[in-house]
Amino acid sequence: MRVGVRYTNDYSYRDIALLVELKSGKRVISRDTLLFNLFDNENQAEGRGLGRYDLDLPVREVTLKADKPYEVRVSHLMRMNPVQGITDISCFLDCVQHPSEGK
Repeated sequence: MRVGVRYTNDYSYRDIALLVELKSGKRVISRDTLLFNLFDNENQAEGRGLGRYDLDLPVREVTLKADKPYEVRVSHLMRMNPVQGITDISCFLDCVQHPSEGK
């Protein structure tokens, strides 16, 4: 799984910290903290795009079962709320066949 951030120059800081939780029912299966470096030392955007930038990072790999429902929760760990300049947060699931499954 990867988590993506879309942001603009209106974001006031160089980075953002996100907490990513994967849950099945009430049980937390995985919890990871991601630190996105959105701007470099010269205040240039690190992401792809013009005006609105995209940047994504991998989250710890987990194995999911197709017959179970899951919930992904992403929350920011910043002091200000709401966070200005962050326009979208996205989750990308990468499907990989487990080696124990037949071809």
